[in-house]
Formats: sequence, C-alpha cells, structure tokens
Amino acid sequence: MVAWLPARSHRKRPEIALVALGAVADLIGPDPAEVAPAAIDEVMRAVPRLRMKEDFKRVFVEMARRRHPKTRMGSGIADYGRSHIPGFKTLLFETLMAAAPCDE
Repeated sequence: MVAWLPARSHRKRPEIALVALGAVADLIGPDPAEVAPAAIDEVMRAVPRLRMKEDFKRVFVEMARRRHPKTRMGSGIADYGRSHIPGFKTLLFETLMAAAPCDE
C-alpha cells in the first residue's frame, strides 16, 4: 500500500503520513499481502463502508465538473473527470512544456 501514499507524505511529520496512509486504506483497502482476509472481514463488519465507492465517485465527478479549469493534472479529481465527463480535459505536462517560452 505504501506505493499508493500521496507523493509528499513521506516528507511530512509521522502523524501526517499516518493519516494519509489511513485515508488510502479507507479508499483502496489494505495490501492483501499485509492483512489477513479474516481481519479485513472483521473490520468491514464493525465499520461498514455504506456505499463509499459510489458516493466517492459521485463527489469527485461533481468536483471535476465544478472545478474543471482548476483541476490539476495528475490528480484523482482529474482522473474521475476524464473517466466520467465527456470531453473533460486537463492540461498535460507535455503541453505546458511545449508552450514554454524557451529556445532549444
């Protein structure tokens, strides 16, 4: 799961990195190699997700729709926008670099 940590988390104070790791676990679940299936089942019974995937998608798509010009490339919001909003485009790093006013 560490690969899914937000990019800057490892440079933050330990408690901030821990919150980021917890948020990632809530969203995509733990690495199955690190947590026993019985433990995951126990947690899901104690704290059910209650349509979390559907609600998360709905919120992120709406955020992409409302913030379209300000949606950052490479963000989760941009990913949902590209997947669920016809014609949704964000700036690409390549486009920004090509438009840079620098001589080769």
